[in-house]
Amino acid sequence: MLMNVPSCLFGKASLGELAIFSGGCDSQGKILSSAELYNSETGTWRTLRSMNKQRKMCSGVFIVGMFNVIGVIGGADSKLLTCAEYDLASETWSEISNMSPVRPNLMNDVPATSAASPVVTVVSNQLYTADYAEMSVRKYEKHKKA
Repeated sequence: MLMNVPSCLFGKASLGELAIFSGGCDSQGKILSSAELYNSETGTWRTLRSMNKQRKMCSGVFIVGMFNVIGVIGGADSKLLTCAEYDLASETWSEISNMSPVRPNLMNDVPATSAASPVVTVVSNQLYTADYAEMSVRKYEKHKKA
C-alpha cells in the first residue's frame, strides 16, 4: 500500500502490527513534519497529527509504547534537532529537549548537512545511541531526562 504522503529520509519504527513513519522529504526535497501510521493487519495507512517540527534523516524507536523520532535535520535553516515523542493514546507530540543523537556540546558546531541518521536501539525499554565521532554508545536515562 502506498503512503498518503510519499517520502524518503524518514524516521520509522514498528510495534506489533503498527508502524509509524515520520518526517522525511517529499519528491521536491521539502522537509516534512507529517507522520503516518501503517496497520499491517488491515493494510491501511492513517495520517497522524503533524510533528511540531519538520525533520529528515531521523531515526524512530518505540520506548514503553511511545514512538520517538530522533534527530537530525529540520526546518528551513537545517538545524540539528532533539527528540520528538508521539503518544499513541492521546495522539499528541511533545519534545524531549535533552534527548539528542549528537553530543550536546557539539549541537551548534556540527554542520547539519554533514549529519547522518542517528544509530539508535532500544533494549529492555532503554534507549542507546551511537556516537560516530567518539566511537562510543550513550544511554538515555528517561527518568532523569538526560
